[in-house]
Amino acid sequence: LLPNTTYFYTASAVNGAGTTWASPSESFTTPDALAARVVINEIHYNPANETSAEEFIELYNPGTTSLDLSGWSLTDAVEFTFPPGTTIPANGYLVVAEDPGTLLSIYGFTAIGPWSGGLRNDGEEIDLRDGSGTLQDQVDYGSGFPWPTGARGGGGSMELLNAALDNDLGGS
Repeated sequence: LLPNTTYFYTASAVNGAGTTWASPSESFTTPDALAARVVINEIHYNPANETSAEEFIELYNPGTTSLDLSGWSLTDAVEFTFPPGTTIPANGYLVVAEDPGTLLSIYGFTAIGPWSGGLRNDGEEIDLRDGSGTLQDQVDYGSGFPWPTGARGGGGSMELLNAALDNDLGGS
């Protein structure tokens, strides 16, 4: 079904006596498409080298259209406001880093940033807010079970297994 589209239908039935019954033509209109959604997909909070500014947060857009993140923000654990013209492509990723230059030199990928604040090694809350300040996604991560323990030092990160899962649950 397409969003914001009117569909017409007729239903009919035959009872036990063989009488056919049909309703008059009916219709329904589908609602507008669901709002676009961006999720916090990956968190790298405890790099192997504690003196290197390698922390990052990766966002994922599971939708079919690119999204304008201008004026959106990451709050609570870190503070970062997305500059004008920031977009995340359909089915694409965007990385926000403590130090984008460090990520480029160590991991070879481009990130935006830097942010102020830092990600605590024992866990905390990360909020993603739209331009009006409305909460769009939130992860309150931890550093022990059920959260991925491989992300607790040693250089690993924690990633969401599937964008349809609740990223605020450690096993997701």
